Amino acid sequence: MSSSSSAQALEWIPRVFHEQRAEFEAAAVNDDFKNFEFSERTPEGDMVRRSKQSEYFPVYFLKPLAGNEPAVGFDLASNSLRRQTLHESMSIGKPLSTHIVDDGEKAMEFLYRQGGYQDAPRPGIILLDLNLPRKDGREVLADIKQDPSLKSIPVVVMTTSDSDKDILASYELSANCYLTKPVELDSFLDAIQMLEQFWLTLVRLPGT
Repeated sequence: MSSSSSAQALEWIPRVFHEQRAEFEAAAVNDDFKNFEFSERTPEGDMVRRSKQSEYFPVYFLKPLAGNEPAVGFDLASNSLRRQTLHESMSIGKPLSTHIVDDGEKAMEFLYRQGGYQDAPRPGIILLDLNLPRKDGREVLADIKQDPSLKSIPVVVMTTSDSDKDILASYELSANCYLTKPVELDSFLDAIQMLEQFWLTLVRLPGT
């Protein structure tokens, strides 16, 4: 940890099948994590017990622990994009990473390495939701494409809107691609996989 300026925490995240869940939770409780359970975040931002799934990727070990306690037990697979990344990483035997921010202002802080994102890497591609709080995706897209240092990063708008107005506005702001986010989970994961195969496998991106 001390030898890397970009590493903020060390985690162990095992793949746990549902049949193993009770055993893993009980073992953590016996190791003095009294309220340990697999958890997920609600749309309102609250941490709650993770619903029943066929598999989980919980944060099972975390160092440093101080200040990071709420992350212990969090199931990374509760986010569909992270789940897809985890499975892709396992399938190719190489580490992959995604970085998720939950509002437009944080997105710009990440890109400019400001605030808590001073060690943030430059993204190879950006998946952008138009319906972001604080600073919406249209404003974020405009800022990215107007900045000479950022405009070469491909931006894929992936949002629930199928409005012709939103589609036209996004392309006028120089979005590289516009996808309407499928409502069903399986369809969403299929879309992510096809997106990944195209942008990360077939397309040549800057710096690759």
